Formats: sequence, structure tokens, C-alpha cells
Amino acid sequence: MAGLLLVFAGAGAWASPLWVEPPPIPWMPTPVPPVLDAESWLLFDERNQVVLAERDADVRRAMASTTKLMTALLAVEIGDLSSPVQVSGEATAVGEAEVDLVEGEVFLLRTLVRAFLIRSGNDAALAVAENVGGSVEEFVALMNQRAEELGMENTSYANPHGLDHPDQFSSARDLLILAREVLKHPELAEAVATRQISLREAPSGEERVFSSTNRLLFEYEGMVGVKTGYTDEAGRVLVGAAERRGRRLLSVVMKSDDHFADTQELLDYGFDFFGSVPALVSTELRISREQVLAAYAASTTTITAAAPLPDPVVVAEAEVVRQPVSVRVGRTPTGLRDLLGWMGRLFSSGS
Repeated sequence: MAGLLLVFAGAGAWASPLWVEPPPIPWMPTPVPPVLDAESWLLFDERNQVVLAERDADVRRAMASTTKLMTALLAVEIGDLSSPVQVSGEATAVGEAEVDLVEGEVFLLRTLVRAFLIRSGNDAALAVAENVGGSVEEFVALMNQRAEELGMENTSYANPHGLDHPDQFSSARDLLILAREVLKHPELAEAVATRQISLREAPSGEERVFSSTNRLLFEYEGMVGVKTGYTDEAGRVLVGAAERRGRRLLSVVMKSDDHFADTQELLDYGFDFFGSVPALVSTELRISREQVLAAYAASTTTITAAAPLPDPVVVAEAEVVRQPVSVRVGRTPTGLRDLLGWMGRLFSSGS
């Protein structure tokens, strides 16, 4: 089956481009995404900068401790990670998930950031907010300002730790935006991929060794982050990131009963069913997804398109493996006789 060519004749009547519609090329449909428990979710291919699948990704929901991704981002962008932070009584009294800080203790800001990214300590997050913002209220204002700068249109912060509040919400798409920004900072990327943190002994002599709240760091191949969350209102939330064979996928699941299972299914879907088609793309001609697949199946190295296409083009693995057609990419006809001859060959050839 022949491919597609947009023809430029010489001067005069043939100076305008002529669009020739090719015969239909069969291709396998994109695999159906998994059925997840999560009420909102999204899967993103970082290498190809494309959302592979989503559901209700712009719906506003409680975000729980994924809030701490913004707290960490501001700590890096505004704070001094090597500065000492004295833990306040307010920080130790915040409640819920904690790393057992004691009022009056002093830690480096860096240590506290790692503590709330790895173990999700609300006490550490509040201590960081007080230090970086001067007060919790000022820090929350900075959080909302930064969210607006990042284009997080469905996000609002009321605290730095993520406990339920009417003005504390985000969306799966916004959490993706935030996670991508966080992962640009090597120190934060390292922290969210860390399985365990050890703080020095408490004043009472008690050991403080904590495992990551992200169980998939221990169980899922290639998992590199990024943050879990849970409250009664939010349900279970997880922003995930995994790398395999040179690809990084990011996932977000919100309002789930099993955020680990949902995330694993979503990442498996991305890794198992999607690959990349390398293609050299010019801007002279239009080309469809079908032509990309066909040319790849025929080992054609150059594909021409009218508008810039992603390079590489993301397609389902099944489309590449099972694509039966071949494509010829010919030279541009320069005259009427050449054009008519080429069109005859186009519609008479087959796969």
C-alpha cells in the first residue's frame, strides 16, 4: 500500500500544493486503559511530553500529603537547605503523620525536607514552613503564588502539610505539573526516591528510623518517587514516577482505595503497551498517525509532515509490532505528466 505525498508542481497553475488523500491504512487502536479504583488519574510520558491516558484529571479534590511537594519546592527555591531550624511547639503539636520531633530540637532545613518527603512528617513540614516563610500564613501565601506561576489552575493551599481543609485542593493534572517541577531539583529527586531516613536519637534516647511511605519504592521495578498522601476526605493519593529502558513515566491517582495497586496498573499500562517510533520529520508535508506507523513498519527512515510532530512519535507497541503495511516515500513530481504517472502508481500499488 502506498504512502502519502503532497505535490508541488512547477510554476503557474501547479504552483499551489495539491493534497492527495491516500487509501486507508489499517492500524491497531490504542490499548484500552486499565479500570482503576481512583476517581481521578493521569499517566504522562516524560520523554515524549505527552499524556497517554487520563480520567477526570482537572477535577478538584483534596490532595492530602502530596501538598508537601510544594512545601519542598519552596524550601529549595527560597530557603537555605544548610540553615539550622529550631522545632517549635506548634510543629510538634500538628498531629497525624509525624517523625517524632521534639520542641527545641535543631535540625538542618535539608534534613527536615527529607523527613517529610520520605516519611511524610507533618511536624517536619510545619517546621520548614515556619522557617522559610517566617510564619505559616506567609508560607501558605507563597505556596499559592507559586502554584499560580506554575499554571496550577485547580489548586489552592491552606496549610503546608496537607491535612483536610475546605481551601486545600488540587487536581491530577496540577499534581503532575508540580511533580515535574520538583524532579528538576536533584536534591528533591534523590529524596523522593529514598527508601529510609534516620534522624539522630530523640532527647529521650529513642531511635528514629523511618521507611518511606511509598511502598512501591520497594516493590515496583524502576520506581523513583514521588509522594503519597492520605486523609479521610482525600482518600489515598499517589504521585508516582518510574523509569525503564530510558523512559520515565509519571502517574497521578487521587481518591483511591488502593493507590499502590492503581499506580502499578497505570505504570504497567504505559510501559507494556506504549513505545516510541523514531522519525525524521520535516515541515513540508502533512502526514497522519497511520503513515507514521506504516513507514516505521517498512523501516522507512524519513517521514515528511506539514506540521511539526513529536520526535519520536508515541504509539502503542501493538501498532508497531502488528502493522502490516509498507510505504514508499518518493520524489516530488515536477510536471503534469510526472504527476499523473505518480498518482497512477499510488492507487494501483498495494501492501
